[in-house]
Amino acid sequence: MAAKLLPVDGVIADLLSGLNPIGETGLCSLSDANGRYLARDITSAINVPPGANSAMDGYAVNSANVMEGGLYKISDRIPAGSVGGPLVAGTVARIFTGAQIPPDADAVVMQEDTEIVGDQVRIDTAVERGKNVRPEGQDIAVGDTILNRGRRIQPQDLGLLASVGNSQVETYRPLRIGLMSTGDELIEPPNPLKPGQIYNSNHYALSGLVNA
Repeated sequence: MAAKLLPVDGVIADLLSGLNPIGETGLCSLSDANGRYLARDITSAINVPPGANSAMDGYAVNSANVMEGGLYKISDRIPAGSVGGPLVAGTVARIFTGAQIPPDADAVVMQEDTEIVGDQVRIDTAVERGKNVRPEGQDIAVGDTILNRGRRIQPQDLGLLASVGNSQVETYRPLRIGLMSTGDELIEPPNPLKPGQIYNSNHYALSGLVNA
């Protein structure tokens, strides 16, 4: 009597019920982490941005000490990557996008709303506290969970992990999968074909699918 055939869904369910999830983990550098699965939640140890910084090229000011149409001396120049000294009262500081806001300043006037007059700068707009300033921790705060355990790491996640100071993460060990092609007719490219032979093309297609 012929054996009873099982439906495909039932066979897949039986196979899956016998699988044991991988529990082995290890540290993996970010350069090798793409496509792997996180073994633990990732929390941030820093604020992003780490300090209030300028969202524009312009002038850092104290909003209470400047007015529209006023002329002010430029007392400092603060490029990104540098930290200026406290803002001198009654002056402004030239500042560039991403540079940290100096102490005693609370707003940035973008350069399009100013005009250089001699050795001073004129403010051509009303100034509000906090304008054009990205506050500390606006994107990520200390203790925030940025990625959860079990997530498959994507290229954009690598940038996020690096942005909070990670050079490696704990991931689950990747699966080890063997592919075995059978058949007397199969031959590996680029060997010349003999009568009745075909190239083993499925091996490469399956390998690509498994790696993906």
